[in-house]
Amino acid sequence: ETVRRLHRRAATWFLERGEDEQAIEHLLAAGDYEAAADLFRPLRERLFLTSRYHLLERWLEQFPPSIAEAHPWLLLTRARLALMRGERASARRLCAQAEPFLKAQGDRSGLYTVYHDLAEIAKGNGDFHQAEALYRQALEYTVDDSQRAVCLGQMARCLYMRGGNVEEALRLLEQGMELAERSGFMLGRAGLLSLKGKMLSALGDFRAAIEAWHTALDLMEAYGNRHQQIGILDNAAYHHCLLGEFDQAEPLARRALELAHLFNRSTHYAYALNILGVIHQGRGEWEAARRCHQEALAIQRRLGERYEIPVTLNWLGLLARREGRLEEALHYGEESLTLREKLESDYETGLTLIDLGATYLELSQWERAESLWRRALDIFVRHKARYEQAQLHFYLAVSAHRRGDARAANEHLNASLELARRYGYEYLFVQDASWAAPLLLPLALEGEPFATEVFLRLGTPACELLLPLLKEQDESTRIRAIRLLGELGDEAAIKPLASLRRASSPYVRQAAEAALKAILSRPPPPLRVQTLGGFRLWRGGEEITRWPRRSARDLFLFLLAQYPQPVPAEALAELLWPQSSPRKARQNLRRAVADLRHTLEPDLPAAFPSRYIITGEETYSLSLPEGSWVDVWAFEEKLSAALALPCGNYEERRRALDALEKALSFYGGDYLPEIPYEDWALLRRERLRERYLTGLRRLARLRLEQGDVDGALEAGHRALEIDPWDEESVLLLMQAYQARGDVPAALGVYETFRDRLKRDIDLPPRDDLTALYNALRKQ
Repeated sequence: ETVRRLHRRAATWFLERGEDEQAIEHLLAAGDYEAAADLFRPLRERLFLTSRYHLLERWLEQFPPSIAEAHPWLLLTRARLALMRGERASARRLCAQAEPFLKAQGDRSGLYTVYHDLAEIAKGNGDFHQAEALYRQALEYTVDDSQRAVCLGQMARCLYMRGGNVEEALRLLEQGMELAERSGFMLGRAGLLSLKGKMLSALGDFRAAIEAWHTALDLMEAYGNRHQQIGILDNAAYHHCLLGEFDQAEPLARRALELAHLFNRSTHYAYALNILGVIHQGRGEWEAARRCHQEALAIQRRLGERYEIPVTLNWLGLLARREGRLEEALHYGEESLTLREKLESDYETGLTLIDLGATYLELSQWERAESLWRRALDIFVRHKARYEQAQLHFYLAVSAHRRGDARAANEHLNASLELARRYGYEYLFVQDASWAAPLLLPLALEGEPFATEVFLRLGTPACELLLPLLKEQDESTRIRAIRLLGELGDEAAIKPLASLRRASSPYVRQAAEAALKAILSRPPPPLRVQTLGGFRLWRGGEEITRWPRRSARDLFLFLLAQYPQPVPAEALAELLWPQSSPRKARQNLRRAVADLRHTLEPDLPAAFPSRYIITGEETYSLSLPEGSWVDVWAFEEKLSAALALPCGNYEERRRALDALEKALSFYGGDYLPEIPYEDWALLRRERLRERYLTGLRRLARLRLEQGDVDGALEAGHRALEIDPWDEESVLLLMQAYQARGDVPAALGVYETFRDRLKRDIDLPPRDDLTALYNALRKQ
């Protein structure tokens, strides 16, 4: 009782100073649960807005059931937390439980919260009619302009999503933003900016939508709100993807994943995984994309996410179509359509109709595809959704072109190009480049500016259509094709263009020379080099497996080891041919340089300098294009960064462990085992092996400190395999077996090591190992 009185006095002292968070801790410790529950009302919104609701979760655990099940604000807080976790059924039950208490008390603010959160639940279930009605009900109980602003904004969103009047929805949204600004409710304004971004997106104005979302993110960051950033990060990332801006999208998606994990927001975590999957699809990384989408789908099925599951099915269907697995794509599309039709949201249904039609087109079922697309077009015209209209007109043009209906193909293509030009949808054609190229080729040959701009972004499909035109009888067509190839910059055009330098027409020769110069003035494809565990080299996506002579390979590897420094020709000749005369060695070097040049750029015409080998005054060096990657550089950089991370607490050690595991994964084995005896390779091999050993020891130590004994043993044994005489690894293994309670195994590690040292170098183990061994023997 004395302790409780002290806690009550402390609570009173903190309350007088306005420090409610400290006060509630003491009230709970004193057992004054009613007083503590009354403090939830002023505290909950502040803690939610500043993403510190973990405090609410901790406090709620301390209330007895008699209070937790009867106090309306505790029920409302539990409902909001359940809603944030995606547990909508539980949230609905708790809101319904709180409602009669609040009505009996005449608590307007509490009733506003009930109807607002019920509307959020309905919206999450895709029932925008019910959500709008509930927001209108919440509006009747608002007590200030900030709450009115939220209701108006959400009503606008629901009105738009159920196919209502767009102008009315925008008017409501503007009213809400004006109220939020007038009341100084900047986080509310940020939320409404997020809604505005969604509506602008639906109208097809992606740039304006992205700008609104980034402004909202800046406001939320400035006011300390992180958990509400997750959905905005997802939306901004996805729209960068729609514009083909994957490098801008990826950090936003990864930040969303990080925050969703931090705040246990499973629904948003799954959505962010899907965005990463879209990014991987855009980069052609099919397996990584599939893992992301399948993990997202598993989470959504577990949570019963009726609204989100069809989205993931669409993306899995798109992936299957791009990989040529059409029956699987059809299965995903039909399941998605069934689920979306049950939601009675025609906008969402239209999205599935687009993807399902694309699969039917690939199956050559043109009538079925066009039927679905016309149905979708009616939906998106009604919603004024310009992006989807542009996509549908493009797909209808593809279908008409394949059917041989030139008039319909041109009409739909022109409609699609007009929308794409006005709103910046060029990537719409790029993501389906093989479909777009045949449609855009005639316009590009005619010189239509926007069509040409888009055509030049289509890459390989565009190049493949242009190359046969180099043999056209019509000279003007040949020259236009040559110029387009020069602007396209595809490496596959180098050899065919080089052959035209001998054409009979001076105009063709001149165009070919200019096109070659244009292509070869651009950076070549990046190189990807593996040196750890064996040498492998990729140029772009193609592995180089044949070398004319070993000297060309060794020249490349030595220049790589010295990168970016130029190496004197004399030093190279002496290094690679130490037994030859200086004159013979220089001849061999010139031949090796020529071989290396031809290996890296087999189609490079004579008289054009190599873009990978820089020839200076009696020196040579490598030039690595942007995007090149060398495993040993990645290993050293990541390991140095990981070893520099602080490890003071559990969370810091977890981050350091993640970074170490990633860094060590780059070490595939010894450095350049193909060159076992050359001093320059041998010295670096030993240094890298020692760095790897340092990383393994740190990994084992951190795992042991985190309680992962099996992980510590695994890392320790790996280290001992690298260096059987490493005493630090032996100590770690002994300590790990001791932590497991396996003293005989710890003793066995020491004894094996002691015998090895005695046999190989006639030395005893160091003193601390022996001291631990003796202590363990006494146990």
